[in-house]
Amino acid sequence: MPQPKNYTIHHHNITVFQTENEAPCVWLNTFAQGAESVWNLCQELNAPPFTLVAIQINDWNSALSPWTAPAVFKGEAAFAGQGSIYIKELTGNIIPELMELLPTKPFYHAIAGYSLAGLFAIWSLYQTDLFQRAVSASGSFWYPGFQEYAEVHDPLRQPDAVFFHFATGNIIPGIR
Repeated sequence: MPQPKNYTIHHHNITVFQTENEAPCVWLNTFAQGAESVWNLCQELNAPPFTLVAIQINDWNSALSPWTAPAVFKGEAAFAGQGSIYIKELTGNIIPELMELLPTKPFYHAIAGYSLAGLFAIWSLYQTDLFQRAVSASGSFWYPGFQEYAEVHDPLRQPDAVFFHFATGNIIPGIR
């Protein structure tokens, strides 16, 4: 398996784990060290070939929140609601620039994340038609106003597949 490649695009540290053949591309918004463990686990589980693009997000409460909301815990920063800025940067700059650098083009694009990044993955389906699949691991579906948003909006394209891992209490309406 080839070694991961590191890039910096629009001030984001990005690590690419790529298979040698054309395959799906999974865009994972993650924290600093999260990508390698995800990649290694997928390899241990003999997952079908895919390219994993891990984008390090330093300020989750800002970049991955769809709109402003108060802090959940005392002493933490409020959610800044910069998700619409980041999704435009991701789809308009980061993905096109990285696609130019990769030797093979993907069969399809999927977006994935854990916790607030899992919410962002699902919310992104309502913002862009780029992603054919989405993965939300313990997505923060408790986020204020998200359930109401999902009930009155439709994804811009019906995804081919959506994969969820739910912790107790998480729900998501609107994805059929």
